Amino acid sequence: MKRKQVNWLDLPSHILVIISEKLTYIKDYIRFSAVCHSWQSLFVQNRHRLLPFLMLYSQLESTDQKYLSDLFKNIMYNVFELQLHDKKLRGFSEGWLVYEDYSEVHLFNPFLSVNNKINLPRIKPVERYIDGSICKFVLSVNPAVDPNFVVMAIYGGFDGFLAFYKPGNKAWNLLDCKDMDSVVYYKDQFYAMDVFGRTWACNVSSPRSSVSLIVPETNDDDVTMRHIVDSFGDLLQVKQILVLKNRTFCNFKFEVYKLDQTALKWVEIKSLSGRVLFFGYNLCMSLLASDIPGCKPDCIYYAFDLFIMGKNEEDLAVYSLEDGSTERHYLTDSKIFFSSAPIWIKPTLQGYST
Repeated sequence: MKRKQVNWLDLPSHILVIISEKLTYIKDYIRFSAVCHSWQSLFVQNRHRLLPFLMLYSQLESTDQKYLSDLFKNIMYNVFELQLHDKKLRGFSEGWLVYEDYSEVHLFNPFLSVNNKINLPRIKPVERYIDGSICKFVLSVNPAVDPNFVVMAIYGGFDGFLAFYKPGNKAWNLLDCKDMDSVVYYKDQFYAMDVFGRTWACNVSSPRSSVSLIVPETNDDDVTMRHIVDSFGDLLQVKQILVLKNRTFCNFKFEVYKLDQTALKWVEIKSLSGRVLFFGYNLCMSLLASDIPGCKPDCIYYAFDLFIMGKNEEDLAVYSLEDGSTERHYLTDSKIFFSSAPIWIKPTLQGYST
């Protein structure tokens, strides 16, 4: 009996939706979308389900070899082919990594095959003794989608200065502030938080750029790190607090606050309402747990590299905001280490075309 050939292009749309909802790997999405235009449209609708990864490095090689760790499938991806093996990465935003060399700052999207690199000038501080290297950065929009993007960066090491760059400018614009610790783009506005817990709004649209205080400082003596993050329309502040159990063991707890935009104050919340946070040195990202198979809702996934009492503590852990418990994760290969600043990345594939 002759076998009837199936035309995959004629599959019912509800079957295609079921298939597309099972995809989580980047390569699977790309192969799926390459079949035809109707399949590509489903790819665009479901790309928010792409998994976040943690960037790690290995000391097995003489070079700084980097890996992407998929915590939910327990898989390591070698990213040598992404041309990142010798780059000192400073952060991630909107699908783009940033790194520096002696003459320029580079935005690089490792998940795009063309138009994946943007060269910017280095930050030149007014005072020569100030370090112009970028510590953290955030983009207003994905440059692959909108060429009118703005880059906001924290530079100067512990001094925490702010600067921003717009395409076409010859230099960065330096803002008159310092001690900044976190920055976010939220509802068409940049916001920054300093080491004292003060929240600032950054005006970069008018000729005279400025920062203005919107929430005064809070008592944060026990906070080791903080981030502000856009979480599905809410502006959240995430505090990481070091807890010393004894002389040789430490742990972290977290507190999450939501900005009351009427009263202009931070209000603590005990639930993320099904969301999940990925907390690293450079940024914190917020996703829906239901979009990530195996992900626990109302939890904070975090990585840290801490030297305490003569022992180097490298850890991946999951903190439950509801009950305060911590569950530790362990890498599949003990010879894979954290980079000095563990970076969470999430491919957006915006700007990708088949």
